[in-house]
Amino acid sequence: MPAPAEMTVIDRIETWRLPKLLVVRVTDSDGAQGWGQTAARAADVTQAALHTLVVPVALGQRADPLHVTEVVWNAEYKMRGTFLARALTGVETALWDLAGRRAGQPVWRLLGGEAPRDIPLYISRRTRKTTPQAEIDGIHAEIAAGGYRGIKVQIGDRLGRGPEGPPGRSEALVDALRAAFPDHRLSADANGGYAAIEAIKIGRRMEAQGFHHFEEPCPFDDLAGTKAVADALDLTVSGGEQDNDMGKFERMASGGVVDILQCDLAYCGGATRTLAVARLARTHGLPFMPHSPTMSMLQVFALHVLTALPPSGEMHEWRGASDREPWAEELYAPLPAANNGLTRAVAGPGWGITVNIDRLRRAEREVFDRRSKVKG
Repeated sequence: MPAPAEMTVIDRIETWRLPKLLVVRVTDSDGAQGWGQTAARAADVTQAALHTLVVPVALGQRADPLHVTEVVWNAEYKMRGTFLARALTGVETALWDLAGRRAGQPVWRLLGGEAPRDIPLYISRRTRKTTPQAEIDGIHAEIAAGGYRGIKVQIGDRLGRGPEGPPGRSEALVDALRAAFPDHRLSADANGGYAAIEAIKIGRRMEAQGFHHFEEPCPFDDLAGTKAVADALDLTVSGGEQDNDMGKFERMASGGVVDILQCDLAYCGGATRTLAVARLARTHGLPFMPHSPTMSMLQVFALHVLTALPPSGEMHEWRGASDREPWAEELYAPLPAANNGLTRAVAGPGWGITVNIDRLRRAEREVFDRRSKVKG
């Protein structure tokens, strides 16, 4: 990052509202620009949070993502929560891109990385509606295409709301996966679908099949239940995807609640706060494994963060060929690709990507200028 004395200020913030997310461009007082993105889903609510809470505070501030993150999070302390974090991510990631472009360096280097590196991937399956055999067939096809050495399937009922797939699917799938994939690292994500006693029961079944990792066994706000599962099982338990409070991350890491600390870059407020979670994990001797199932620009951001960190021994989540998102693929280029189960951060200054302006012309655009701090 440039020295503080060399910092420009944020002159303009532009947003483009797409069906699932906001694309953000920040322009500094020298005319340099950077691109960012908010979390996907509920774009209208995120837009309101960004325009109402983030923009008035960020305009005129130093064009420094570390500074703006602190200023916004503290200025809007009464509004802290998921939508402030999601909105902040849009401006924060644009500022990292701007800083990288000004410095002629990739963001991973500004974040402290020393060299590009290969990042191992696991294929992340995102359905509970398949039969076990259909799921296994789909995984075989993904592995043939991407060479993945790890697999994650979805089990249980998301937050216990009720079955999405055939009865007994989770147990049958857990029992069948090891025979179908004898050499792969196996994981399962319950999306908070079990009470602790039921999570331990399915976890024992996973242990018998040599699973490595159990993600969000209990609802994310049930720290006591999650800790009971982590204490009872030998396989690793992870959590933190839904969270944005550093105090809660600290309690999870220091209290033995999880064995692997997770966060989602877009849910917790951007790359700056994601690195803070990674530092917490390292302080308490835990691996760090970010949640990153999207194909939008967020996967590019996550790869830069991972490149800046030492390898943790964990694989990175990846969406396969059968789960593509055309709306995301037309948003920017180049798209990071999986090759023999590995990928790398996109090369080039900033995030290393080019946003498709033609796609944005079809989106609702709003402009905010620091001289008025209102729409221009």
